[in-house]
Amino acid sequence: TLAGTNIIAGIDDSPTCTTGCTQTITTSNTNINVNNGDLICITGSNITVGFNGNGGTVRICGTNVTVQNASLNNSALLIITKTGSATFSNLNLNGSKSAFINYGTAIVNGSFSPGGSFTNENTFSTTGDFNLNSNSNFMNNGIISIGGTMNVNTNNVCTNNGSITTNQSFQLNNNSEFVNNCLLWVKADYNHNNNAVLKNYSLVKV
Repeated sequence: TLAGTNIIAGIDDSPTCTTGCTQTITTSNTNINVNNGDLICITGSNITVGFNGNGGTVRICGTNVTVQNASLNNSALLIITKTGSATFSNLNLNGSKSAFINYGTAIVNGSFSPGGSFTNENTFSTTGDFNLNSNSNFMNNGIISIGGTMNVNTNNVCTNNGSITTNQSFQLNNNSEFVNNCLLWVKADYNHNNNAVLKNYSLVKV
């Protein structure tokens, strides 16, 4: 039941792949280029894809989609819809205006270091670290499981309205601010550096 209300509310906002698509991907394709004005809809299930986003939007609506390489530059947007599930071997949010919104199920095999905007409305996990870079924005309304350490380096306010579990440590670095409105469970050390701010309105378990 944890974060269930937020998850349901978030999923209700999820877009689909039924309208507006400029290209629909139903079979494996690891060389997809996404530019301004493009809306790439990935509807195939059990396929392997890879894309380079210099702008535009990618929506993943298929299930069990393997993403070999994904780069989001400039103002590129990646959305996993409420019907979608994807596993990433390499997911790069390079642009300060790039964004990733997850309404479905997303797994990153390895570490994840978003430089743009990250919003989770359902279930997201990494096998490695989760590193928030200096210009990143973070909002969690669902369930996040981190196999390694969560490093908060951003000057922007990070908000957790759902649950975050780190298998290793949680590191709140200089000038970062983290707002916890639900559950932060740190299975190793909690490290709080100078000038960092934690605003806890619910439960932090270390």
